[in-house]
Amino acid sequence: MSETGTRGMQGDCERWWATARNALLDPASTMEDTALREHLVACPRCRERLGDWVEIDRSLRHALRSLEQRVGAPSRERLDRILADVREPETSRLLRQVRRPVNTMLWVSVLALSVGALATLAAVAWLVYRAFTGESP
Repeated sequence: MSETGTRGMQGDCERWWATARNALLDPASTMEDTALREHLVACPRCRERLGDWVEIDRSLRHALRSLEQRVGAPSRERLDRILADVREPETSRLLRQVRRPVNTMLWVSVLALSVGALATLAAVAWLVYRAFTGESP
């Protein structure tokens, strides 16, 4: 096949591959597509690629069935309970609403303590200065 023909096939393959992936998800509706079936008959690359995906799909289905038989499928109530636990609890929503005012109060406190420490340091420096210069307070 010529280089141009190969490139054209690859473009067709990519276009048909999107349809073939949908066939894996819903085999009843998509595999009825005559054009897709004709492409798969004519294209060994796409047949092999789809075959690999079908094999993986079968393996996963078998593994999941085996797991379900050993563990058992969760009940609808249990799934609802798990999903409710995963959703954001009321306490975290409350904490998120309170976070900004608390942060503001903390920064104001740090600022006030810093100003107080500087004022104390200034007062001590003034007293030391007065003590060394001989002036009485």
